Amino acid sequence: MNTIDMIVSMTQEMTEAGKNKVLDYVKLIYSADVTPSPFSPLSSDEILGKLELGRKQNNNSEGISFDKAIKHIGIENGFI
Repeated sequence: MNTIDMIVSMTQEMTEAGKNKVLDYVKLIYSADVTPSPFSPLSSDEILGKLELGRKQNNNSEGISFDKAIKHIGIENGFI
């Protein structure tokens, strides 16, 4: 029996209040285990604007190579 099956089996006999306590505990563990994203969310308009800018730069040969772009992103976000 795997962990999930065991948990489901155990909770089938619990009261609703007990199940809610288990759920709260799982949420607590999950939220502590998830690393927040270093990137802020973008709206659809922001994404489309960035795409349009990238297309214009590419058409005008203003872009940079893929390798330079990846290195820049890595340094900017603390990966390198």
